[in-house]
Amino acid sequence: MAAQMMTIQLTSHTYDRCWDEIQNEYLEAIDRRDEWKVALDKLNRLHGKKAILMPEFREAVRNYNALRGVVKTLKWVLNSNAEHPLD
Repeated sequence: MAAQMMTIQLTSHTYDRCWDEIQNEYLEAIDRRDEWKVALDKLNRLHGKKAILMPEFREAVRNYNALRGVVKTLKWVLNSNAEHPLD
């Protein structure tokens, strides 16, 4: 099956990605988000409330939350019934 292409022209930007590429990025984002969640949980188990003082914990929180947004946005692009990413 040939990949469907999506091209959108907004002002001076052109977006040209096939659905397979978007789906692969969505799956990759889910994997990365889940890896950061595991890291957060591990830091919490090992260090308890002191984990919040650790730079590694702050990095994990930042990346986990960013990837939650990426997953939500890509899911919205792929699924017309998905929650709007800004809600």
